[in-house]
Amino acid sequence: MKRLSILALAALSTSCIDEDSGFVSIFIDPAVSDVTFVERGDDLTMQIDASIFVETFDEGTVHIQSAKVTTNVDGVINVFDDPDVVTEDFPIVGITTTFGPSGAIFEVPSPLADPESFEAHCVAANRLVTLDVQFYATQFDPGDGDAPPLIPASATMPLVPVSSAPGIDVFGSPALLEVPSQAGGGQAAKISIAPGADDDALVAMELWAGDVSNGIAGTYRVYRGDADSINILFDSASSFVTMPEVAPLPEGRIAMGGRASTYVVDVLTLDPEGGGQSYASIYANQLASPEYEALNLAALGRSPNGVYAAVQSAYPIIRNDEGDEVAPPSDKYYGSFLVELSDDLVQLDVKAMERDIVAIDTLDDGTTLVASTDLPPRTAQPTLRIERLDVTGTPLWTHDEMVLVYDPAIRPLPDGGVLVAYEEAQPGGRIEVLRLSGEDGSIVYQFAATGSAPSVAARPDGGAFVTFLGTIPGFDLPTRFVPLLLELSPTGEVVRAAQVACGGRGLVVDTPAGTTMLAGTFIERMTLGGRVDEVPAGEMTVSAVE
Repeated sequence: MKRLSILALAALSTSCIDEDSGFVSIFIDPAVSDVTFVERGDDLTMQIDASIFVETFDEGTVHIQSAKVTTNVDGVINVFDDPDVVTEDFPIVGITTTFGPSGAIFEVPSPLADPESFEAHCVAANRLVTLDVQFYATQFDPGDGDAPPLIPASATMPLVPVSSAPGIDVFGSPALLEVPSQAGGGQAAKISIAPGADDDALVAMELWAGDVSNGIAGTYRVYRGDADSINILFDSASSFVTMPEVAPLPEGRIAMGGRASTYVVDVLTLDPEGGGQSYASIYANQLASPEYEALNLAALGRSPNGVYAAVQSAYPIIRNDEGDEVAPPSDKYYGSFLVELSDDLVQLDVKAMERDIVAIDTLDDGTTLVASTDLPPRTAQPTLRIERLDVTGTPLWTHDEMVLVYDPAIRPLPDGGVLVAYEEAQPGGRIEVLRLSGEDGSIVYQFAATGSAPSVAARPDGGAFVTFLGTIPGFDLPTRFVPLLLELSPTGEVVRAAQVACGGRGLVVDTPAGTTMLAGTFIERMTLGGRVDEVPAGEMTVSAVE
């Protein structure tokens, strides 16, 4: 009596027939099977060079009876029955006592229009091909006119050519600097970016995440990178339990700040040249019992007298010099407190704000840029407010966008205007980039696209470099969300746009010298300046953009 047993695994299936008279086992190994593309006249075909392992214990032959190829490309499924089969190994004759690969090439029309594009080489695109093959073995010929039992085997593999990925040279770059994250489990690290002192950028990187609930501090590193090199400015286990904010200060100094415990926000300043360091703590009243547990450093920036720290807190914030406290509003989940510190981090003032400060910085001309949202719970249409204040704190202009956002990117322009990039908090993902006039805060241009996680770098002429995870129609870009880099003209037209990686996220920032720096935690590989670089999981890359 014949017994047919089939074992299916995640990416392949092994089939075997075990009888009193013998044994046959067959499986297709996707790990060593290749996908290639070949032109046949005017037609493009896909070839699956399958590694098929066969083991037999009896004399006879193993034949390929039939095959089927199924592809899934960007959600479109195609089934190819009876592909052309080219093989010199089948039928297999005689006894095979050990596993060994036997090859066969299965050829079907190409499901990809451009298999030699950068996107076609991305496993992250989740394009798949499944090969199903039916075999039969004469070892089990029943001898009564019936056909031998069929032996199925199947393998699913990424639909990715074995050829090298081509580079994309829409944007140039003199060099690519790679920094291992040392993140646990090879996960992509969290990063943030800020302008440096000259033609460089400050990049903060999370090496090991902290744990707020258990009060476990994380480990963070701050780099200074330019077009040619990257150097560590801060490297140690810190007191922060959340990713710290980083901001540039005059004379090349930098400020760092973040939550240190349930009731404390720490701020420190570093002088990379002189080696000096100052340190201060902002304390919440731990005796309070708010309905909602919240404490976070929302923004860090320069102030006229030193450093601004915008703190979100459901607890009252203690004035260090007076010992009294400033309470949050009773009808909100938390309050927004603007804490001003001196250059050596002596607390100068604590103010409870009417709105939630999410970005703040005092510029070289003495004016201050402030971005704020509504404190939750919101009782009216949510707004993102951008203000430019004079040296007395009086608004020079105010601009409101009727939109709910959480983490806008704000960059000043030389003419007194502002670039704003944000992601709308709505299903499907939508990003917007605004250029606001330096005269009255009115909109000069507005760019929108499908995507998420935008960042923006100002160009001296009022244009912008923008990164986000998304897609733009009309630029021969993937339809799935991929890391994009684009340039906007001073009037908001897209000058150029390109995919820069298979996956992950990139951030851009303009430097005081006018260059643009790109930092990213990308997936698989990235491309810039016509080159392609493999990116190990969790690694950060830094490069200038031209």
